[in-house]
Amino acid sequence: MRRLLLCGLLGLPGLSHIQAQSLPVLSQNPPALRWQEVSTPHFRVLYSGALDSAAQRTAARLEQLHGPNVATLGVSPRPISVVLQSQTTVSNGFVTFLPRHAEFFTTPQQGLDLGTVDWLDGLAVHEYRHVGQFDKARQGIGRVLGPLLGDGALGVAAVGVPQWFFEGDAVGTETALTRSGRGRIPSFNVRLRANLLGGRRYSYQKAVNGSLRDHVPNWYVLGYFMTSYLKTHHGPSAWASVLDRYYRFPFYPFSFSNGIRRSTGLTVEQLYDRSMSEIDSTWRAQQAALPAATPVREPAGFGFRKSIHPIRIPAVRDRQHGPGSKNRAG
Repeated sequence: MRRLLLCGLLGLPGLSHIQAQSLPVLSQNPPALRWQEVSTPHFRVLYSGALDSAAQRTAARLEQLHGPNVATLGVSPRPISVVLQSQTTVSNGFVTFLPRHAEFFTTPQQGLDLGTVDWLDGLAVHEYRHVGQFDKARQGIGRVLGPLLGDGALGVAAVGVPQWFFEGDAVGTETALTRSGRGRIPSFNVRLRANLLGGRRYSYQKAVNGSLRDHVPNWYVLGYFMTSYLKTHHGPSAWASVLDRYYRFPFYPFSFSNGIRRSTGLTVEQLYDRSMSEIDSTWRAQQAALPAATPVREPAGFGFRKSIHPIRIPAVRDRQHGPGSKNRAG
């Protein structure tokens, strides 16, 4: 989507396509729905049907998150509208900037892949971090282009920010601010853990772009560990400094990696290598501390015999041997 915005700015291929990409059309909403709203100083929660209590709870939770959720980014996001979508069975949520708003799909996940917190609470923490990430672009080139493109300037300015940062930073925030979060769930990182403990550490480019041959964990997993490493070793506000440097002029090659290097002394490849080395060492130490596995032994006096149990299938027997013939299987 951000690439489309940049192409629209430079090549002017038609803004209608950009807007269609930025705002998914949810055909499940019938025109007869009656919409209501709950307003707070920083949020406008829109909902339909019997979601009064859920809307009030979500509005209150978002208002609680307005400061703490984005404090480490050094921003105070402008008021934003949040739509609670109840006419779908999809479990998801998103934030977009054309038009600038968020949508929470109220049907919760059936598993525990996202943790044990209330579904809408978890969405509020994760998606509002995205709001803060986007509003961080209201500086540098984003401020210059704002009068021309409105909130679309946020997408143009963020064109060079990798997806692993957006999603990994949001996963780290949900883990830090809730009693659950994906960072605490073993199944979230199990594939990366299997790769590293199995001696399969891929290059940064392969980790980012994926593979059709090998199983490479997604942006959420990769980004969670890379962003968490920088916060742990360079301070909670390390990414605010990186983004400040990046947004001064984001269009030259490797500008995001250069922002990391100028803020921390690490290139993005070095950040990746150090992140993987640290968690690899941690997981190997945990594995070594486990009690030794009990060897599997055959019980005394109990043996196994390979055999084929004859199964009589008349239809097959008749086709193979003809009427009246014997089935000699077994």
